[in-house]
Amino acid sequence: MSGTLRSWNVPQRVKLLLAFSTVIIVPSLLLFVLSTLTVNRKIEDQVVEGIRNEFDVLWQEYLETGREMQIPMLIQAQRASFQAALADRDKGFIKDYFRRWNHVQPYIDVMIAVDPSGTVIARLNGDLSGDILPLKLMSDVLATRNPVVSTEIFPAELIQKEGSETENRSMVEGTSLQPGRDYPRRSLQERNALAQLAAVPVVGEDGRLLGGILAVEILNREDYLPNLFRERIPSSSVSFALDGIVVATNATGPNGRSAIGALLPAKVMEVLERGESFGRWENFFGENELTFYHPISDSADKVIGALILQLPQNNLLAVESENRRNIAFITLLGMVLALAIAFLHSRQLTGNLKILTRGALSLMEGNLDTRILIETKTPPRDELILMGKTFNQMAGAIKRHMEEREQHGQTMEENNRTLRQLNEELQASKEELEIAYEEAQTQREELQSANE
Repeated sequence: MSGTLRSWNVPQRVKLLLAFSTVIIVPSLLLFVLSTLTVNRKIEDQVVEGIRNEFDVLWQEYLETGREMQIPMLIQAQRASFQAALADRDKGFIKDYFRRWNHVQPYIDVMIAVDPSGTVIARLNGDLSGDILPLKLMSDVLATRNPVVSTEIFPAELIQKEGSETENRSMVEGTSLQPGRDYPRRSLQERNALAQLAAVPVVGEDGRLLGGILAVEILNREDYLPNLFRERIPSSSVSFALDGIVVATNATGPNGRSAIGALLPAKVMEVLERGESFGRWENFFGENELTFYHPISDSADKVIGALILQLPQNNLLAVESENRRNIAFITLLGMVLALAIAFLHSRQLTGNLKILTRGALSLMEGNLDTRILIETKTPPRDELILMGKTFNQMAGAIKRHMEEREQHGQTMEENNRTLRQLNEELQASKEELEIAYEEAQTQREELQSANE
């Protein structure tokens, strides 16, 4: 006995297809899942790095807006007409210059001219003058005679002097979006303003300090800079925060209204107060967003606010979804091709097995001329082809054995006939001998009788 055949009692094609499916589909699905996770993680890292770089560019552009505000001031400070007006305390000339300047740069909210002692000579908004400007930034500029651009807290007492319109626009009412997690402010109402200030000293040709110019862009409730930044990063939301409260943004809150007044999380403020920039996934305005924070410091390097950039998760999910579709298509295409190859192979395999089965049945029925046609010009390495050749050799051997057996039978039959003939001849000879013996016996008896 050569061995025992054991098998699952189903057609070979089914077993082959199931085997191929298991070998192909399971690894393909695992590859799809692992590839999706790996590629999505890589895409997310690239998106985060790209947004971080864009965020740095946005910060530089924010600083550039302050320098753009300062350039006309530096030019005007060099003009003899303006120097004379400042020395003569010509309030009308200075206010007229402020109006023309504001027409060119309408985002500037406050313009103030002061004398060397910091006393206000003229304002863009209103006719109030003669008061001391209580800004350390302006005092430093007058003392050092160096122009400065900085983001500062513009105090409520100065905003009040700019008129009710400026005061109302600057005031922000705080709103809690995450009760229990918000930054604990002393008051939910913010009357101070986060502002970009440009201060320039005015020095005469003789080197005498004539005074200074202050330009202020109040960021509270302003959408110019947020929308300008959104043009660079579409679908993003940009916000400015002052002391833990959003004072300017183009983002909307959970209620669909502007998110101005939203309180920042206390944990975010802990990091910002250390002067650290960071990014993380956060559900801040009602949806999960990739949020970047950049602290804003004043001229004394004290953190006073933050620039916040948010990118909706949907943007990243769209990229990841497209990536999943691409990987799924490639995986599915590979699986279909593999299954097609498996089907064709199983069809050929089971077809060959059926040919071998039909040949074996034909041989069993006594058709010793049964042969399996083999189409190959090279030495076969396929097991079924080798089996076919073996079948043909076996059929040939059986036929030869049967022919030899038949021939042997014929020889035996001829020998038997010869033996039968010889036996008949022997029988005839025996009978003749018996007759001859009887005749001899008779003659002997007759001879004995005669002798007596």
